[in-house]
Amino acid sequence: MNNIKKINFWRVVLSAIPIGLVSLIFGINYYITTPSTIEEFVVSDGIPKKFGTVTINSSGSTFFVYFIQLGEARYNTIYGKERDLLISKFPHYGNETIQIWHKKGEFGIRQLVAGENVLIEYHPPYWIAYVFFGFGLILLVSSGFYLVRHPEDLFGGDKEKFKKFWKDW
Repeated sequence: MNNIKKINFWRVVLSAIPIGLVSLIFGINYYITTPSTIEEFVVSDGIPKKFGTVTINSSGSTFFVYFIQLGEARYNTIYGKERDLLISKFPHYGNETIQIWHKKGEFGIRQLVAGENVLIEYHPPYWIAYVFFGFGLILLVSSGFYLVRHPEDLFGGDKEKFKKFWKDW
């Protein structure tokens, strides 16, 4: 039983606290670096040359992608509800000037406007930051409670040994 308690203590110190800190920092960083408005993206506009669906096989996975080609650049979306929306509605706007917002150097569609109609509206994915921040916070708080409530587990659960160590220290 002594070794199990020591292992629990060190598992919290060496894995739970670092994972909690990394998750907390990642959540905060993701929240700060995620563009909050569409103005922070690059706009490409023009009349589409080609558009439609294509299946891509990449590293053992199959992706069903809707693409729109403006000039030489090919923009796409793989999100299910956006793809289904474009399959049903975009062919009606195929001859109109469209605007595509995307990150610089990337070809994922963040927002799509055809004529005056917004087909895909940008919503910042803050939920990812909230999940990581919450997970990290819960892990750190529960680890802290464990370490505060059971510091004697460092000595295998022997409270007398812990009290003697604490007095001598």
